[in-house]
Amino acid sequence: MGRREKILVALMAAAIVYGAFELFLAPGSGRQHSGHRPDAEVPSELAGSINSQIDTAGLSPDQERILELAVHPWKNNPFYKQPQEKKKNPAAEGETKQQPVYRYLGYLDIGGQKMAIINGLEYKTGQLLESGRAVVRSISPQQVVIQSTRTGEKHTLLYQQ
Repeated sequence: MGRREKILVALMAAAIVYGAFELFLAPGSGRQHSGHRPDAEVPSELAGSINSQIDTAGLSPDQERILELAVHPWKNNPFYKQPQEKKKNPAAEGETKQQPVYRYLGYLDIGGQKMAIINGLEYKTGQLLESGRAVVRSISPQQVVIQSTRTGEKHTLLYQQ
């Protein structure tokens, strides 16, 4: 065995001896490892205090409804990017252009700032939709009013669950 191998074997033996000392003989090695951890009680106490504060806060019916719905899984994911349909060439087929289909999928009210999720994208009042053919005019939880940029016609999109 060469000099290098002897040094490596000596270092490995020293590491094994040190590991055995730490495992069996070091102070504090007699600690009991039970499934119960005292620091695990802190999050459960915090959750209990938050629940009691919510119970005593006197939430509005809207806030209670939001908390109730937060527990259930979503039927439609508002962040799901729907596959785009392939556009046909109307000039080649002699067809007229069809209006894009808009679907009102979600509503956000953050600090008085209202946002609508239309076809999976978020919009504020006054923003141009992705297609470039309509502008958001008003947003409410039940409906969104959009206005065509070409004809000026207003359309109401009802909330779809």
